[in-house]
Amino acid sequence: MADWDFAKATTWAELQRVHDKWVEAYLGEEHWAHRQRPDGKRSPGAVLNWVIGTPHDPDALARLFAPVRAVRTLDRAGYVRFRRWRLYSNRALARHHAHVWLSEETLTIASGEEPLAYYTVTVNRRGELTAVTEPRLLPTPYQAPQPPLWSWTAGSDEWLLALRLPARGRRRRRRRVGVQGWLCENADP
Repeated sequence: MADWDFAKATTWAELQRVHDKWVEAYLGEEHWAHRQRPDGKRSPGAVLNWVIGTPHDPDALARLFAPVRAVRTLDRAGYVRFRRWRLYSNRALARHHAHVWLSEETLTIASGEEPLAYYTVTVNRRGELTAVTEPRLLPTPYQAPQPPLWSWTAGSDEWLLALRLPARGRRRRRRRVGVQGWLCENADP
C-alpha cells in the first residue's frame, strides 16, 4: 500500500514526510477488527486516542538509541583501531582525529561531518565485531600529499581495508623478587 510512496522518496526529508502521511492514514482508516465495537470507534486512532505510553527521560532515550560513537586517531597509513579491528579510512588524514559510528550493521568512519568510509559489520551479543565486510571508501576533498606507490581498486586482494587484530593475551603481573633492605643496620629510615 505505502511501498509505492516509500520507493519514490529520494531524500531523508521526503521519506519522513511519506512515513508521517502513512501513519496518519493508518490511524484514521476504519479497520475490520473494530467493526463490531459497541462504542462506535472503528479506527486505531479513535480506539487508542487515550493511550499516551510511558514517559521516559529524553536523555535516557537518547543514550539507549544513539549509535556508538568513538573518537580515534588515524595512524600514518590512514587506519583507525576500533574493537580489535584496524579499518582504513583516508591516508591524507593521517594523525588526525576521526569519529567512528556503529549503528546496527553499519560502521561509519568520518572526519567532522564528512564520511570517509562505510563498512558492513556483524556484532555479537557482547558488542564485539565478529565480521567486517563490504568496505566502501567515499570520495573526499582530502588528498594525500604523495599518491600511492601502486595502483589499487577498492576491494582488491592487494590491499586489505579491514584487518582483524589478534586477541591480546592476559597480562601477567610481575613477581616481586624481593625488596632490598637497608644497607646499614644503624641507618634510620
